Order: sequence, then C-alpha cells, then structure tokens
Amino acid sequence: MFTIEYDSENGIAISDSDAEAYVLNLEIDYKHNNGKNLMDNRVSTENVITAARVLVKEKGLNVQFRFRDKILTPDSCGMLKESPKGFCDYNDNWLDRFYIK
Repeated sequence: MFTIEYDSENGIAISDSDAEAYVLNLEIDYKHNNGKNLMDNRVSTENVITAARVLVKEKGLNVQFRFRDKILTPDSCGMLKESPKGFCDYNDNWLDRFYIK
C-alpha cells in the first residue's frame, strides 16, 4: 500500500487534467522501487485525493492518505470513515459560503 500525503500549504500542486495520471505514476513508482516512493507524494490539491479514491473503487488501487498525524484508508468503494477538519475541505467550505451565507 502506498501513501499520498495531503498538505494544503507545503504539498505540490497537480493540475486537474494530470491528477489521475499522477496517482497512477505514484503507484508505478512505489511498485518499481521496492515499496518506496521516490516521487514527491505530498500534494496540496484535493483533486489528487479524489482521483485516488475513484481509482480505489474502479481498479482496486491500494492507497492510503496521510493528513497531519492521521492515516486515512479508503474502503473498497473509495469512501473514508472520517474526514478531519482541514482535509480536502476547501471546496466544501467555499460552496457553503457561496450557497448558505
């Protein structure tokens, strides 16, 4: 199982159009380097996490997410049991402000 770290301040930004390919390349990197990621796996963009969750559901991708001191492991449908405050919630917060406030 490989890990993608979500760090909204210090992670790298991946464009929407490259998010899925980035996740698949991380998986290849992990497999070809004996369980180590040589690529930077710390991202600042929610799209990579969402793409990985979709790939869990569609292809059985074996991935987990690190956020601060927590490890979040999606179930076979890509769903997470918890979503800590600050973890991939920027869009939700903006939409709340747009529609509710």
